[in-house]
Amino acid sequence: MVQSTCVKCGNTRFEVRENLLARQGIKVQFVQCIRCGTPVSVLDHYVPSAALKANAELLEEMDDYFRQDDQFVTSITSMLAR
Repeated sequence: MVQSTCVKCGNTRFEVRENLLARQGIKVQFVQCIRCGTPVSVLDHYVPSAALKANAELLEEMDDYFRQDDQFVTSITSMLAR
């Protein structure tokens, strides 16, 4: 399989960075070279997969919070039962 390379520096590693288009105020994601920052592609910020990932992370945080809360309630209940 052919590996993608940066047209400016020849690097083969890339990253996705969120940015705001100046005059339009639209969020976009740039696929850019990790070494020199040259953009190679632009993605719509509001893609469903990004929203799903953010929601999944939020649900994990909420689950952790409620699990801790449940442990707290269980501890208090057992202390009161003594």
